[in-house]
Amino acid sequence: MPLQPAPAPTHFDPEALRRDMFDSAAALRTVLNAFGPWLTEIRTRLDAAVASGEPGQVSAVAHTLRGGLAQMRAEAAVECVRALEAICRNTPARRLNAGEPCLRALAEELDALAGEVARVLASTEAAG
Repeated sequence: MPLQPAPAPTHFDPEALRRDMFDSAAALRTVLNAFGPWLTEIRTRLDAAVASGEPGQVSAVAHTLRGGLAQMRAEAAVECVRALEAICRNTPARRLNAGEPCLRALAEELDALAGEVARVLASTEAAG
């Protein structure tokens, strides 16, 4: 039975990202290699900000996260972060908790994005 090709990414746009890197496969690999550790670190910072109960801290980390995700062309994740930022902005006295629907949706999207980035990275490394 022939191998089926991997599904096209839906959580980010690697082709647009590659174009942003002047169509360099090496630059794309560098960005994709850096993404996993960065995402782990920023998620840890977001969890700590949520645990602090300070919407300003959550908003600051979310802003950084949104910028990185926008550079990755991860539109669905960017929209999740925008929703989180709106909650922080519109209800500044509200203490968020890890069970918030917007945080759960963001976590699911970031998990899916991380998996997709890893798959694309593996395919770019295999292609040389």
